[in-house]
Amino acid sequence: MEIAGELARLGAPAGATVLASSQSSGRGRTGRAWTAPPGSSILMSFIAYPLRDRTELGALSLLFGLAVADTVGTFGAGPTAIKWPNDVLVNGRKIAGILVTTRVRQGCRRPTLITGIGLNVNTQASDLPEQATSIAIEAGPQPLDEVLVVLCGLLTSTLRLFDQGAEEELRRRLEAQLAYKDEMVTIEDGLTTVTGLFRGVAANGALILESATGEFVRVVAGDLTRGPRPLGLPPAT
Repeated sequence: MEIAGELARLGAPAGATVLASSQSSGRGRTGRAWTAPPGSSILMSFIAYPLRDRTELGALSLLFGLAVADTVGTFGAGPTAIKWPNDVLVNGRKIAGILVTTRVRQGCRRPTLITGIGLNVNTQASDLPEQATSIAIEAGPQPLDEVLVVLCGLLTSTLRLFDQGAEEELRRRLEAQLAYKDEMVTIEDGLTTVTGLFRGVAANGALILESATGEFVRVVAGDLTRGPRPLGLPPAT
């Protein structure tokens, strides 16, 4: 993502993509590592210059999750679900993570968007934690270059719809694929923990939670887990 950011600063065109063949210290949310052995995964940073205001870009990691989910489905793995705020699941196990960062270039009103994606394609079960999976595990090995072409095309079309203000169909599809929607969930963000019914996602990407008192709360960041956290247990790590 740092290389992609530097290329964008130097004027790289929209759609330019930086790839890695393996990853030993990839960047996930809150500094978590995403590792992948050589030739196993799509490890990419995608450069874009959205036409929308920076304040409107909060939902893009979820909308790009649809592009990843559609790619996974194209190659026979599924069913997929989008886990707020930035994961893609297959049969309840993580197959991809997405990290979107925005930057402002000096002298340019349009923001620079760098989207980092790690998608497990041919990763073997022995190289993954128990709660993760890959396209190969779900549907057999696939050519990495073919997966990449499909994914880049879907990312581009998703951003085009978003820029045109025509993302309502994407949002309807997103709502239909949200993991744990209308179930009890717990969101932890540092020392803050909230629990309630997961009712959907706002236009800016915030999670909408219904509390036990019927109040609707918007949560903009945190780690989501299914169900209430049992009393006496420490926060998830």
